[in-house]
Amino acid sequence: MPLYDFPLWATDVAKFPARGFRGSGWKIMAAEVALKHLPTIETRHFKSMRKKYPRYSVNYVSVSGDPSEAHIAPQIVLEASSRIVAQRVFGLLLAALTIIDGSAFLSFEDGVVIPKNRKKLEDLTSDDVVASAHQILYRDNVVLASKFAAALSRKRFLSYAVFKLKLSFDLASAHMMELNPRYSRKGFAVSASPSDHVRLASAITLAYSAIEELELEPRPKNKKNIKAADGSWEPNALADLLERLRGAGIDLKGTVAWSIRGSPTRIHRSARFPTGSTLPWTKGMVRDQAVKIEDALIAASWLRSRCSTHKYRTETQSITMFDVTNVQLLARRLLLERLDIWKTLTTPS
Repeated sequence: MPLYDFPLWATDVAKFPARGFRGSGWKIMAAEVALKHLPTIETRHFKSMRKKYPRYSVNYVSVSGDPSEAHIAPQIVLEASSRIVAQRVFGLLLAALTIIDGSAFLSFEDGVVIPKNRKKLEDLTSDDVVASAHQILYRDNVVLASKFAAALSRKRFLSYAVFKLKLSFDLASAHMMELNPRYSRKGFAVSASPSDHVRLASAITLAYSAIEELELEPRPKNKKNIKAADGSWEPNALADLLERLRGAGIDLKGTVAWSIRGSPTRIHRSARFPTGSTLPWTKGMVRDQAVKIEDALIAASWLRSRCSTHKYRTETQSITMFDVTNVQLLARRLLLERLDIWKTLTTPS
């Protein structure tokens, strides 16, 4: 099969495996470029890359910081049946990177995949190639995202889940530093704008829909409510949910950090709002709690059904970005854990 150049270079400390990652009908690779000496404009590698990409610059990657152990960030290459397929895989890889980041701040939607053989451009023109030469992205986590994308490609429902969650992040996204309680004790307040209400509510709907693609949403059993009036779980509904979570490889011993910031809102005062244990940083306006995964899921279900998906109610006006990120990061956690990426991402190297 032909090869296609992605406008993406991997600055991961971990080297890309020589065998690459094989997805459904394609293989993603990245050939290492050894750093034998300080590259200059005179080196063969630099001149060839500058010819294809005018904005190309060398990024050095080293585990120990020792120049003798360094390598040049490699370009991502795909083996696929056609350029259209390669472009679709690039979109999947970008979605995987967004989920790993937990935000949409490093989006690169207009990147164009070019055939390595520039004499066979397929559906592109020479103008497309010239325009793409100015599109270039260096970033880390590409190795992990490539493994993630390969796994996503094998099941349609997983692809649906990741694209729904990515679109949720595209609609409303907060960088992880904006959620840090040290720097953002309140950060996001309730908005009076109907436009914000629609945007935030739609982001919640999409994030929860990603959870539904994984079939990990709470479900009523025997025509009974999932939770009783006193807030206790209906035993059969809880047992069914826990069984599906275990089957998906979700660690039920873990908890989810549920962000609760600022003055109490209608959502905070709801009987369906989750309760858990305090976190080390819980203080003052930061009322974050460690919530069991099953309780976080029922809270996300309530936010979706009561506040975001159907006809908007007064609670919809109280949605803040913290409510959105609670559902987004829950869906992210379940998706990454479902594909055995979560531990790799959260374990210190």
